[in-house]
Amino acid sequence: MPDVPPMDETAEALAKVIARHVSITTLSQAVELLGFCPDWEVRRKRASRFPDMARTTLAGEASAAAAAAGMLPDLAARLAAQMRFDPEAFDALVPYGRRDASWEAKQAALARRAHTMSLPGLSEHAARWMKWICVVAVDLPNGTKRGTGFLVGPDLVLTAWHTVKHRAEGFRRCVIFDHEDGAAIENLSQVGAKTRAVDFHTEWKAASCEDLPGDGVLPDPDPMTADDLHKRQECLDFALLRLQEKIGLQALKPATGGPARGWLVLASPAGAPQQEARPVPVAQDDRIIIPQHPYGHPQRVDFGRYSQIDTELDSSATRLRYNTETAPGTSGAPCFNGNYRLVGMHNASVLKQGVAIANQAIRIDLILNKLKADNRIWNELLAAIPEASAAAQGPEAAELPDAVEPPDVPIWSVSADAAKPLIIIGRRALREWIKVAATDATPTRAARVYAAVGKGAGIAETKGFGKSFSLQVLRAALLGKPDPVVVLGEELALMPFSARDVLGAVAVQLGIGEAEMRGMPPRPSGDPMIGRSGSDKLSFWASKQLPDWFAGVLAGHRRYTWNVSDEARRSKGWLEKMNMPIPPEIVKLSEANEMRVESRWQQVWIVLEHLGEATMPQEVRDLFAGLVGTSSVPEASLHPDLRRLRWMFLGAAPDFLSADATIEVLDPMMVTPEDCLAPIEEMLAALNREMGEETRQAMRRALAALLQNDMLSDPSIRLKVLQNLLADYVSEFRQAASPGGVS
Repeated sequence: MPDVPPMDETAEALAKVIARHVSITTLSQAVELLGFCPDWEVRRKRASRFPDMARTTLAGEASAAAAAAGMLPDLAARLAAQMRFDPEAFDALVPYGRRDASWEAKQAALARRAHTMSLPGLSEHAARWMKWICVVAVDLPNGTKRGTGFLVGPDLVLTAWHTVKHRAEGFRRCVIFDHEDGAAIENLSQVGAKTRAVDFHTEWKAASCEDLPGDGVLPDPDPMTADDLHKRQECLDFALLRLQEKIGLQALKPATGGPARGWLVLASPAGAPQQEARPVPVAQDDRIIIPQHPYGHPQRVDFGRYSQIDTELDSSATRLRYNTETAPGTSGAPCFNGNYRLVGMHNASVLKQGVAIANQAIRIDLILNKLKADNRIWNELLAAIPEASAAAQGPEAAELPDAVEPPDVPIWSVSADAAKPLIIIGRRALREWIKVAATDATPTRAARVYAAVGKGAGIAETKGFGKSFSLQVLRAALLGKPDPVVVLGEELALMPFSARDVLGAVAVQLGIGEAEMRGMPPRPSGDPMIGRSGSDKLSFWASKQLPDWFAGVLAGHRRYTWNVSDEARRSKGWLEKMNMPIPPEIVKLSEANEMRVESRWQQVWIVLEHLGEATMPQEVRDLFAGLVGTSSVPEASLHPDLRRLRWMFLGAAPDFLSADATIEVLDPMMVTPEDCLAPIEEMLAALNREMGEETRQAMRRALAALLQNDMLSDPSIRLKVLQNLLADYVSEFRQAASPGGVS
């Protein structure tokens, strides 16, 4: 492993901020997504041997590696985005994320304003939009024309016509999803490895409507003629692009599987699907929210207000006007109101005597009615909505859902590198447990507690059975999610020897400070040699007093209170500095003293590695029993914050686990041809492809023969050899199924 390069002062300062505010889980996700430290997993495992120092060590190594790669601002910006709902962390990280001071300061002001507003559901909707918003890029001899678009069908993107109407033979046209970090895309040679570029279909124009020359320029002083008015009503400046691939049905991360991308249902504001679309009511100062890629920058979300006065200057009643910030490259972006309903598609700035006074969108109901006039394309849009969601489509039908979210594709690899898959063979019980444990708000014990044990006489006989691999499966399944993962005993590091050390290690990984850990109940004398009563006291302390006390610590750290009015005053100052409009509620909040409570996580995943390789001290065993809950303790009686803990015991199932815990027995010799075929089919499903029946049967026969090969007779190496062999199969099928490759 190469030595960590020396850090400059900026990197060292950022490392201190990260160590103070960012959990190991969140930091690891950012590093892995940015890809500047290929050996991060090795570094993380090495640091885990010293849990009390791991956070500081990894923060330093991440900052040093980012600085060496010239990506220190990218790391800070990614972490700030992930920590945007923790005001103290956000404030501390933002200054390190600036490449262009004025641009980044402006974006920080917007993010701060959004956070201060704290719209109900904002985080959830922003995460969904991120999947569907894309850069629209058209290469031309004199440069690249850029706009924003949004996915409205499996392979359909809505954008502004003026962005895509020009073309040149031999030049590429594509859309780029997942552009969340890094520099602006100025031309298609700059498309990053972490993005997903999809070319236009050869028959790319599914539907379109001409743009209006000079759109947004107010007719001053002369009023519009009847011909001008008709042109404005007919020229709605939109294009419905057909893509080469049905990306909406593919996994967001085809290299691993997981959630599908899905798409925004364009028909949702239309009322009954076959009726004429109705405008979504918008009143003066209603919020207008625009996720966008201005200048080809990574995706940003801006917030502003609807202007009835400016809208009424449009006598055609086809445009909406607002003060939401936009820039070149925003054209084609969706415009949502404060209830997250689609109201328009941004297409221009509004100019009066050469001065920009507002921005404007085409009303979405008018675009819908243009599309409804084309039965072919409208029926295609409706047919893409699952029957269960669309329900009846007659005149009495209710409105359609706002999005289609296809079923998840099973996680089939734990490696984000498509060229080097690390394949999951079998493990259905684990994958299903993770899925249920991550979503169940009131879990049963089976949904909270999992154990993986090898089928054999002892630890030595079950080496290579995949027990520790369970942790990699968990991390792959949780990639991009904020809930922390705490690991004890990873890479043969000694499990903490005392109950105090266990709680200390958990606290460090969760970012719980020393001050919060003060007040721990003192350890009683518990030497069994001095009497039964001492032993009983020690057991009661470890199994009851400590869990009860730590539940309160967890609850206190999970919930944090912040002064919204202080935040509003800072927001107001930033907005004034950037000459940006100050919403009335920011002014009102800045004059008050309002407090708000937030939650840092929904679940905490605690993984105990290498169990069975050393004897667990009795007090540590008692502590885990108290934290997990035993069969004698009713599930509903556990502290709510203990029920938020998800437990994975890898290597052995402690005897205090109740019979209703989820226990998976691993035996490589029981791997079937179906277990080996499944990841290949799941990889294809992640690309929205299927294996033909003849191919499936041929593969099944080949895999059945392979499993009988002598080189797979040793259970300790059987899974590793199979992973390597299956990786070759996956590579061949992937290459055949993926036009242009998928990153």
